Amino acid sequence: MAALSDGAATRMDNRLEARGPPARVLCVTDRHGFSTELTAAGRDLPAAARPAHDAALCRALEEPPLIGELAAPLGTLAKAGEPAP
Repeated sequence: MAALSDGAATRMDNRLEARGPPARVLCVTDRHGFSTELTAAGRDLPAAARPAHDAALCRALEEPPLIGELAAPLGTLAKAGEPAP
């Protein structure tokens, strides 16, 4: 969950709406309010982005940057059978 000010939410919505995925819909009970709904194109974006997202996630998980630094201490703990402090 993200906490955004009204202005930040409006700016984000403006940027997204300019790209096409969402559309603003006026609130029927409060003429000053609106909600944002995904268009058909917006609903297709996650499926289109998934292969690239999954590949990037796999690369990040295959080569953790700290594995070299953690290997020796974890190996020592495993051999000693002692829990971490």
